[in-house]
Amino acid sequence: LKDVKPDHLLIEDTVPYIVRIQQIVWIMPKQ
Repeated sequence: LKDVKPDHLLIEDTVPYIVRIQQIVWIMPKQ
């Protein structure tokens, strides 16, 4: 199943999620 969305709405939903993941990974100590 795929939601039909304009690309810009999909980006608005996806980018904050990716940024948050990157921040969490950056904060975590490298092992």
